[in-house]
Amino acid sequence: MPGWTDEYEWGDTIPFEALPQAFNPPSGLIVTANNKPVPETYPFYLGYDWAAPYRAQRILAHLADKDTITVEDMAAAQADDLSVLGQKAYPAPPGSPERQHHHPTCASGVGQVGLSAGG
Repeated sequence: MPGWTDEYEWGDTIPFEALPQAFNPPSGLIVTANNKPVPETYPFYLGYDWAAPYRAQRILAHLADKDTITVEDMAAAQADDLSVLGQKAYPAPPGSPERQHHHPTCASGVGQVGLSAGG
């Protein structure tokens, strides 16, 4: 790209009032995990390379019902290795005949990922 021309200049900017924001949300939490921070109806372009929402959902599940969040709570949320996508992909209960028959390599797991998952 030739930086000495206006050919690659930025186009329009997002008005300050329209920038994504959250201040004291009703849930008391702002959770981000590289997931898309705005709904599909947001009228401005922010990017395209977002993580699936599963990680943010798990963090929210860990913290949503707590009145006070401790360092230990945050550590547990960070160390969580349950895969929501894995649970959706293998809905049969762990150890069930259906799971053993259709998904023998994941017969005992419950959507765990990471070093301890054994898969």
